Amino acid sequence: MTDYLIEDLTSDNEKEWDTFVEYFNDGSFYHTIKWKNIIERSFGFKQHCFLIRYKEKIIAICPFFEITIKGFKGLELLPRSDYNYLLIEEAHFNESIIKLILDKTQNIIKNNKLSFNIVHTNNKKCEKIFNNYKNLSYPIEGNMEVNIRENNPDKIWNEIFSRKDNQRKYIKRFDNDGFKLREINTKKDLEIFYNYYKENLKFIKAPFHPFSHFENLLNTCSSSDMRITLLFKDEIIAGGLLAFLFPHKKIMYLRYLSLNRSLPNKYHPPFYLYWDAIIKASKMDYEKVSFGSTPNDQGDYNYRLKKKFGCNYIDIYTFILQYSTTFNLSSKMYRLIKNV
Repeated sequence: MTDYLIEDLTSDNEKEWDTFVEYFNDGSFYHTIKWKNIIERSFGFKQHCFLIRYKEKIIAICPFFEITIKGFKGLELLPRSDYNYLLIEEAHFNESIIKLILDKTQNIIKNNKLSFNIVHTNNKKCEKIFNNYKNLSYPIEGNMEVNIRENNPDKIWNEIFSRKDNQRKYIKRFDNDGFKLREINTKKDLEIFYNYYKENLKFIKAPFHPFSHFENLLNTCSSSDMRITLLFKDEIIAGGLLAFLFPHKKIMYLRYLSLNRSLPNKYHPPFYLYWDAIIKASKMDYEKVSFGSTPNDQGDYNYRLKKKFGCNYIDIYTFILQYSTTFNLSSKMYRLIKNV
């Protein structure tokens, strides 16, 4: 391993980091320095990011952050991120490089008196490698994506949408009833979006982010990074959608959904908002639309909804390493991890 060099992320190598993300096949918006800065400012997580070079060339990036779960402090790879896996060049993906990464994180854990390390990967090889370490099992989760080059809007509308599932009817209803959609970029409109985002998550008893996070997004991201929409009719807001844009990979990431839960039952805003995102991404000549993190459960409502748009499931494997005898992760804490 003498040809490998671990290097902490600094202002001197940030540009190289982003260049690696842009050209690496599985790199995403969530691996960029911009998102790393958002995580630090919005959630106050201390970064412990580092990269690995092989003969001076970057071959891996490891964006770890310090988080807290029920009073226990530990590391997690890209917390609160849909695409939260290690980026390692395939030619260097082996047990030795994983050991190098874990040795580095173990030093971070020791020096900062942390209790655990949560590592995510989209590479099936890692499952076998991590089985050599004592780790807590965790359900496979992942993201759902639709490839709009293979399934363009016409194909989705005519072949994937079905009479049984009513996608076309739910979408047309908003147009027929005079609803319009607009893109927003002001704090005033963002407050409207946030109120219905918060209302929706409170309705389903799910945790929600503070408004300051969305202000941070508005102040950090340009129109080339982020798109926020509101679906409305006169003074009625049906909902909205916040998506991240990553032109380097031609991917749109659907991130935050805003819903008016007081609408009549005949209205189903997610259908219209998702369809609009697909149309917009297609017009931008994008290749994929990511519908975000989803439980790997065919009975889950969101899983079934996203399948109705032609989405495929992309697995992410999670491994939890304990470094404290007092850190005992119960099934209840598994659920906590999902929501941090």
